[in-house]
Amino acid sequence: MAIVDSDGRLWGRVNLVDAVLGLLLVGLLPLGYGAYMLFRVPPAVLTGIEPSTLTEGPNLRVTIRGANLRPFLRVSFDTVQGLNFLFADSTHAEVELNPMTPGVYDVVLYDQKQERARLLKALTILAPPKPLPTTRVIVVGKLISLKPGQASQVRAGMTLPDDVEVLGAGRAAPAVPKVYANGPIIEVPAANLLQMPVRLRMSCDVLAPGGYPECFAAAGFPLRPTFVGGIKTESGVVAFQVDQVSGDQNFENLTVAVRFITSPVVLAEVRRGDVDVAITENEFAAGARVASLAPVKRQSDEVAEQVVTFQVRSQRGTAGWSYTAVPLRLGSQFMFRTSRYELSGVVVSIAGGSQPAASGAR
Repeated sequence: MAIVDSDGRLWGRVNLVDAVLGLLLVGLLPLGYGAYMLFRVPPAVLTGIEPSTLTEGPNLRVTIRGANLRPFLRVSFDTVQGLNFLFADSTHAEVELNPMTPGVYDVVLYDQKQERARLLKALTILAPPKPLPTTRVIVVGKLISLKPGQASQVRAGMTLPDDVEVLGAGRAAPAVPKVYANGPIIEVPAANLLQMPVRLRMSCDVLAPGGYPECFAAAGFPLRPTFVGGIKTESGVVAFQVDQVSGDQNFENLTVAVRFITSPVVLAEVRRGDVDVAITENEFAAGARVASLAPVKRQSDEVAEQVVTFQVRSQRGTAGWSYTAVPLRLGSQFMFRTSRYELSGVVVSIAGGSQPAASGAR
């Protein structure tokens, strides 16, 4: 029997053209598989994270370990996106963390479209330790989001939630909170809202995120100047902007003499009764007031000397007197600022005040 018959079939069964095409396809299969294995993008895999436990704080960073990692991937911790994905090579990358609350998180790897890998409960964020027990501090600031009907509800002597005592409440005025503008601080009027200066005694939870001990209110926000947190009142939560923080010791009035050496033009501006910026911005802030002026002594046409005596509200701690949280002692620098001028001098005498009070005295 002929291999190819008169109809062009192999052994009378298979068309010759079909047979050739079949053989060609069979030959292409290993070639196609080889090309697929050579050029395919292998799936990214997660194998670990270092460190797997961190303490809550700023500037946290982890190293992601895996295989087939690529630069365009991204990582999230549950639903909290990583700040970036710093690709090193196909086996590891570094990820800076956005702020995250204490808890246990899945580590999830994404490409541009979807999730590609996940490590279950792989990262633990611990709460920062409390290096010191909870204490009490005096905080001067302003309630800056009061509605007209709320202002009359805040008064001296009342107790607010979160263990906050109102020691003093001033007069309400149109709200002008302080706002950061790419560095400098500006005042931005808040339409239809009022602000009220207040002096509060509140809890201080001493935490050390990043290793630096700092006071935090019971509501969870740090007690630092210009910071805005929420204060609970009878009518709801009101924004509170911190102006000044001090210990819970009594304030006492001192008579402080300061020698200034500067331009005669500047000294000519100093008047009895001038008050520093702290008082003019918030009536409850610790400050200084000009009590008397010695005669100006000219050293030249451009330099003059004058001793100015101030009444200063100060606190006494273990290291002595302090004014606006700065040590107040003979020879120390003394800053005095008003809306018209600014002076820097040297303390030459301190009088008044009492001996350190017993702990807890008011």
